[in-house]
Amino acid sequence: KGRRLYGMGKNAEALPFLRKALELKDAWRNNHWLGATIAQLGRHDEGLPYLERAAELGGQGVDYLWLGSTLAQLGRYEQALPYLTKAVELRGDKVDHDWLSYVVSHVGRREELAVAASVIPRRRRKAMSKPQKTESWLKRALHAILRLVGR
Repeated sequence: KGRRLYGMGKNAEALPFLRKALELKDAWRNNHWLGATIAQLGRHDEGLPYLERAAELGGQGVDYLWLGSTLAQLGRYEQALPYLTKAVELRGDKVDHDWLSYVVSHVGRREELAVAASVIPRRRRKAMSKPQKTESWLKRALHAILRLVGR
């Protein structure tokens, strides 16, 4: 019921059900849903331990995305970088790349830029190298990454 309420955007109402599920079983899925729901409510510090536990219990790409993006929203970019890199490696969804680029733009050291660029799929790098309208800070950040690492 907690996940259904979350899906309906009723995050605060979902919390008691998600907490109960975690009490019954300390599984990665229960930790993930509780941590994500709490983070979705803007209480990132409170949701972080559950997201860390979800990743620790054999989480999936989405767990690394939530963990990294939550750390980023707390301004802990250095800590977020390896989790978001892992999310990109495991899933490679647009949102994973978006968060990774956002964090890399805040970290700004050449080594991290190289790591971030290395996990961008080759087909995406090729498409990004073509002249096109820049519609967001994300595209500008990715172009800057590629220029800095010489790709």
